[in-house]
Amino acid sequence: MTNRVLMIHLFFCPICTFSCSLTFVGFTIRFSTRHS
Repeated sequence: MTNRVLMIHLFFCPICTFSCSLTFVGFTIRFSTRHS
């Protein structure tokens, strides 16, 4: 069971990090374009 939880964590963590960074980049671009 621990191995399964580890696999799920290893699979979902990159997705969460990617979507989080993608949202941050999108917000930064929107913020910079709004100011310029």
